[in-house]
Amino acid sequence: MERIQQINIDRIRWCSDDFGIAPEDLAERLHIAPERFSDVLAGDSGLTFNQLREMAEFFGRGVLFFLEPGKVNETSVRTPAFRSLSNEKPDISPEVKRLIERAEGHRAVYLTLREELGADEVQKFDPPTLVATDPAGAAAKVRTWLKLGNDPAVTHDFSAYREAIESRGALVLRSMGYLGAWQFPKDSPVIGFSLFFDTCPLIVVRKQTSEPRQTFTLMHELGHLILHRKSSIDVESNLWAQQGRERDANAFAGHVLVPDVFLAGITGNTPKEVSSYDEWLYQPRKVWGVSTEVILRRLMDAGRLQR
Repeated sequence: MERIQQINIDRIRWCSDDFGIAPEDLAERLHIAPERFSDVLAGDSGLTFNQLREMAEFFGRGVLFFLEPGKVNETSVRTPAFRSLSNEKPDISPEVKRLIERAEGHRAVYLTLREELGADEVQKFDPPTLVATDPAGAAAKVRTWLKLGNDPAVTHDFSAYREAIESRGALVLRSMGYLGAWQFPKDSPVIGFSLFFDTCPLIVVRKQTSEPRQTFTLMHELGHLILHRKSSIDVESNLWAQQGRERDANAFAGHVLVPDVFLAGITGNTPKEVSSYDEWLYQPRKVWGVSTEVILRRLMDAGRLQR
């Protein structure tokens, strides 16, 4: 099969460095002998179109990307939001990087389609100004802004919170729970990320077996967008952080989902056995769409439970 010789080697090296993959490992993925791939990188050999296409798909690029002359200008191929995440988590896996870029592409298509269809102007993302050190006050302002109300008897779930957030100008995506382009790698600790834009910021939540966990991640990411006005990527351990920006986002999420007025409705004697907590909090956690852990954390914050 005819080989393509005019391949931009610098772009192959840039992608390899960006994904943290060694030449020999890339050669194995492309089913090319290491010796021959070394010749390709030396400019002494080329790739078949199928090999070039497979490499492009692996790196999440188009075939023409590797045929264009010149070095890669990262500012032209990566948004500031993506670069912010890369700086925060330089060890992001290639699969998650592709997912982030895919989410950015989805946002761009969404905005373009709205414009082409003559839809109304996108709702401006204009949240209230908050003080991170006052999570209760911040949550109260955001619940009002999202029009969530303060009736603890009103049922909420992930979809309801998602709809409220999107009504205020953000875009929320939830990954697929089965194999496909929108699934997080099974071995990845990432549970969600947010990309800050002045118009239509983006929140992506990893689908998990427990919907309340997804709801908390959703509000945690919203906290980053509003409190810190920057992109963020989060792993499971961030949800238990006790300091810094992650603590602020956790406190914000907890107070939004379970405000103080909700806690007043939790009555009855506190169970002596930890195994009884789920049953004790069954009704409120089902109505509010949160996990037992979130309510327990808020009860500790309020001084009603000992840590």
